[in-house]
Amino acid sequence: MKILWIGGWAIPPSFVLARAKKHFSELKHEVLPPTKNAQAEEDFDWVVGHSLGAFLLLRWPERFPAKRGTVLLAPFLGFLRETELGGHVSRTQLKVTVGYLRKDPLAAVNDFFGRADLGLFADALPYPVEDLAWGLEVLQSETVSEADVANLNHRVILGDRDPLLEVSRIAEAFPKATILEAGHRFEDLLTGLHFPKICE
Repeated sequence: MKILWIGGWAIPPSFVLARAKKHFSELKHEVLPPTKNAQAEEDFDWVVGHSLGAFLLLRWPERFPAKRGTVLLAPFLGFLRETELGGHVSRTQLKVTVGYLRKDPLAAVNDFFGRADLGLFADALPYPVEDLAWGLEVLQSETVSEADVANLNHRVILGDRDPLLEVSRIAEAFPKATILEAGHRFEDLLTGLHFPKICE
């Protein structure tokens, strides 16, 4: 069984791959960063997105077809608090991050890691700064309507202590979501994912 993983903003693909292999060592894995050109180049049994990666699966599902299903870890329909679609970050704060990225990209990434309590520290950029800037632009400007996801068959996993998301609001759009005692960290959300169980 082959799984495609799409990581969150600025999370190194190597980090995602290592955790995926640790949790699901018997499966085959491929990882894409959440960039403008991210697209599945082959058929995968499952596609799993985390944070911005989950949003890409909702916003552009045609790019990431899955034979068996899609899993969303810490998804949102709109990242900005002002959209009232599940995001908890203000437009002002995101603009600060955009400005920080222009001046000192590595510091901007590590500042985000700290604010999101991801338990990560970067000593190099995870992928090109142009792609990081594109991701922030998507977070500022793109949303997905609840009507567009109402009949989609996604498996959704949320953390009840997520500092970036209004989990109760997201659960309204995904009433069957699994809510864990966790934050936004990729590896913590993985504990709620069991491929054999959801393959039945």
